[in-house]
Amino acid sequence: MNAPTSSAVFTPENGKWHPAPQSMGPFGGMHGGAVSGLLTGELETLARKAGHGPAISATAYLVRPAPATLVETRPTAVREGGRVAVYENELWANDKLQAKASMCFLKGVPDGSEITGMPAAIQGSVPSEPMLDPADVPKWRFPRQPMAESFLNAVDIREDKEGTIWIRATRPLFDEATPFASTISFADFSTLFTVVATGDRPNAGGWPNADLSMHLSRLPVGPWVGIKTRSDWFADGRGVTESEIHDVYGRIGRSTQAVVLAPAPKA
Repeated sequence: MNAPTSSAVFTPENGKWHPAPQSMGPFGGMHGGAVSGLLTGELETLARKAGHGPAISATAYLVRPAPATLVETRPTAVREGGRVAVYENELWANDKLQAKASMCFLKGVPDGSEITGMPAAIQGSVPSEPMLDPADVPKWRFPRQPMAESFLNAVDIREDKEGTIWIRATRPLFDEATPFASTISFADFSTLFTVVATGDRPNAGGWPNADLSMHLSRLPVGPWVGIKTRSDWFADGRGVTESEIHDVYGRIGRSTQAVVLAPAPKA
């Protein structure tokens, strides 16, 4: 079977999805960010065509390492109300459920019915003047060269002097824009960013995440997404990573992920 020619990470093929080699992760399957992006990106496109509002939240459960082969998704509309819509999507391969995502979309109020009198402390960020141009800050320094067939090679990563990591896609998830899905795919790198930022590699054999959740107060404007991350790890093999999500105009949301810490191999 010849793979379709496309610059995207995922290309539709006969009702299924063909992943590019850049969809791969470090633990023997597709990267969790790529999987989360695939499931939410398809829902983002379906909801936009159905006339729903922008995506505001999503949770992806990474049931097992999804193989980088032709995969099937099964999107479902759970609720399509006046202002709130909820969709679910499943990823199947080799007759097994690989991952599942739930996603919420929220419409604004009708014109002329705006909510007024909000204190500045709870006013969401509104695009005006950009705080910085991430293209002008140094490249993020990964301790080793990433694999050529890796989701790390589908993104451009920078780090500013405040320690915020800025990411933009060099290879889009799909042939059409899916800003929420792109952002959640970037957020999946959060634990890796924490590990690298500590300066010393923790004594663990791996740290894949079992899930990934994200809430956005608004969609990012422009290609760059900023991530400010921290993690809590425990000796019994559990961890949680949380991140503030930004675009160049301000804070736009937060992500969290449950981290499965594997013991280091015995010498």
